Amino acid sequence: KNMIQFRKSIKLTQAIVRKKTQLTKMAIKDPYTLNVEMNKNKKLSTQNFTARYIRDSCLCEECYNPDTFQRRIDTKTIPKTIELQEKPKVDQKQTKIKSNDGHIITIPHSFFERHLYSEEKRNKITWAGNEFKGQKDSKPPQHELPSVSYNDLFSSNDIQLTNDVFVNRETYKKLLDGIDQYGFAMVHDTPYEKDETTKKVVETVSSIRNSLFGDFWEFEAKVQLDKMDTAYTSEAIESHTDNTYFQEPSRMLVLHCVKYEATGGRTTLVDGFDVLSKLSSKTLDFFASTPLPFHYTQSNINPHNICHHQRVIQFHDHVEGVHEYTSGSYFASNPINLAHVRQFAFNNLDRDALYNLSPSQRDAFYEAYDELSSCIHQSTQPLYLELREGTVLFCDNWRLMHGRTSFVGKRRMIGAYLHSDDFESRVQLLNKPSSEIEVCL
Repeated sequence: KNMIQFRKSIKLTQAIVRKKTQLTKMAIKDPYTLNVEMNKNKKLSTQNFTARYIRDSCLCEECYNPDTFQRRIDTKTIPKTIELQEKPKVDQKQTKIKSNDGHIITIPHSFFERHLYSEEKRNKITWAGNEFKGQKDSKPPQHELPSVSYNDLFSSNDIQLTNDVFVNRETYKKLLDGIDQYGFAMVHDTPYEKDETTKKVVETVSSIRNSLFGDFWEFEAKVQLDKMDTAYTSEAIESHTDNTYFQEPSRMLVLHCVKYEATGGRTTLVDGFDVLSKLSSKTLDFFASTPLPFHYTQSNINPHNICHHQRVIQFHDHVEGVHEYTSGSYFASNPINLAHVRQFAFNNLDRDALYNLSPSQRDAFYEAYDELSSCIHQSTQPLYLELREGTVLFCDNWRLMHGRTSFVGKRRMIGAYLHSDDFESRVQLLNKPSSEIEVCL
């Protein structure tokens, strides 16, 4: 119900300048094949579509429910020998073609654009810490830290997220685009009223994951640890990603600083995608092909012993030839395409004994680890953030490593993990025109 409200609000407030796309050619090559040619920003692309696939993709109201965004057509009722009979009738938004079962197939042009330009991905900006303004020894391109204020985020009723939560569209897009492009963003001046305001801000980005740590958790330096984790001390924590011991690590880490009466305790962020771009082909092949063991153990209240093996570099399943990426020799002759990387995951603090590796693989691990560690700890690599009371930090846990410098005093944080699907959905909806939403969902 909330997502339907969100979709309707997006449709009413969509104001995105689209890249110009022109349908330059459409012809029936034979009764079983439709040929389509499109030009997008002077990039010409052509593809053939079978008659069966075109019939199965019809978006008329008989075949598709525009209110629920679901198919009505039963695919098994389409004859394998379905044919396209008449010359396509093309207008500004859609194409209609008659098939030999008497049906008028209706296809919007955005359907063809998605197929012909499917490799185009949202812009990811890789970075080193010293490329942001205000950092020590900073250098060009001098990115601005992606951040918004709490008051600006909730300053108008442009988009309705839930029954009683509305956000300003421009500020909301800036927040989500910051996370999507840079891997992180901050909301400043967030009041703290138990967990209510934290929850309000957090759920604008995605739904909260109720993990073994609960939905929200608090941590500060304590003599007696409530959780068996270094976060509950004042020690420095090296850069890492969270949840490497879960079969599905949380997509997003959120930290809300609610008390800072300390010296030190700066949060560090490292762009894992930028690190990958600097690794040798040999190291990339090892981390893309070799699952490593990670574990979480808690022996006091609510005991746990979780272990999971996973590759440091994981790729999107839909990428053509993705199975070759894990062969152990792919990157020896191919550069890494960061648009194909789904997740970077490494936590040396939670790494288990390498019992699943052979002696030669263990030697290969240390060689690869030395290079990875060197890249992570380069003096220019970490971004240092001084989180103060009222700052909420969103961090993409599938891309960025985070850590902390040691501190003296009191530093209290509220934390949460978020799911991936809601975040991806909201970014997609904010960056697509309403004409494409019906086809994409």
